[in-house]
Amino acid sequence: MGRQVSYEKLLNLAHQRAIDGKGGLAASIAKMCLDQEADLTPGELDLTYQILRKLIDRVEVQIRRNIADILADRSDVPRDLLAFLTNDAVHVAYPIIVRSKQMKEIDLLKLAARQSHGHAIAVASRPEITEAVSQGLIERNEADVDQTLLRNETATIGRAGFEMLLERSIGNDTYQELIVRRHELPDDLARRMYSWVGDALRHHITRNFDIDSQTIDGAVDEAVWASLDEETGRVRADPAKGGAAKDVDPSATERAHRRATAYLRLLEEQGQTAFLSAVAQDTKLSERTLAQVFAPESPETAAIACTVLGMDVDKFIAVLQAFHDDAGWQRFTADGSLDKACDYFDRIDPLGAATVLRHWQETPPGENHA
Repeated sequence: MGRQVSYEKLLNLAHQRAIDGKGGLAASIAKMCLDQEADLTPGELDLTYQILRKLIDRVEVQIRRNIADILADRSDVPRDLLAFLTNDAVHVAYPIIVRSKQMKEIDLLKLAARQSHGHAIAVASRPEITEAVSQGLIERNEADVDQTLLRNETATIGRAGFEMLLERSIGNDTYQELIVRRHELPDDLARRMYSWVGDALRHHITRNFDIDSQTIDGAVDEAVWASLDEETGRVRADPAKGGAAKDVDPSATERAHRRATAYLRLLEEQGQTAFLSAVAQDTKLSERTLAQVFAPESPETAAIACTVLGMDVDKFIAVLQAFHDDAGWQRFTADGSLDKACDYFDRIDPLGAATVLRHWQETPPGENHA
């Protein structure tokens, strides 16, 4: 009887809105009635949630946070009350988002797409989020969200997400460090990162990803053309004019421009075979390897090679087009692939590109790509 009276009294107080300025009644109800050790009948539990529904939007933030902390570990919270709390201020929503087992993938996807930066951070912190939820977070393109996700070792990140994160990692040490530590990073994407990470991360990539079969020491013994020319004081052969060396020694910029122009002219006038033959002779890479490097499906490897050959972005585009047929080029430009390739090209570090070229082996770098 005493128990019944106490619940009726609580309900009456709720109807009368008899709550103090600090929301003490709501907090007391949550703590007393929803404690894990409370032995409530179904009717009492329903009554408790009815009371909270009446009070929850009338109490201050800290009280709502205290209630959320209590409800986060329960599995019987009504969906409407759960939705109210997760869409509240992030301070209130955080424990529900991170801990509640009642949160479904669709709930997390909605929060990732529509709610605040803080809510996204909470979602990224949640254990064992799915690939779809991770992708939704990555598509927000917010560095703190990305990096929280990458630090969440239980989150599942798919290939599409990693490809977006790789683009953001160029020139960003924090992204690079976090990405290469992910065990599920595909091997071919780890190889791609090799062109712009520092020595320590290159060692990590070599030790932890399947790239040994793709690399060979000394595959290119002269990696950076401009640097080599400056050191030796000589000018390289012009591939479009029979390979004869020149006696003059113009600036490194002029040499790079002339060399890149000569390669492009050779490609446009004599075709892919002559171009690949000239590049193979100068780089000591096989023509078979270079055919893979410049294959239409490998714009990243083509970008690395064109960087080492001293080409600017316009020449890089011309090279890409020369290795596509008309229909393939239309698709490549229409679906945004060209824009992505150019952005990738613009971010490549020439020294990093030269290092990649130095370690490519006779097996084409794109052969084992997923």
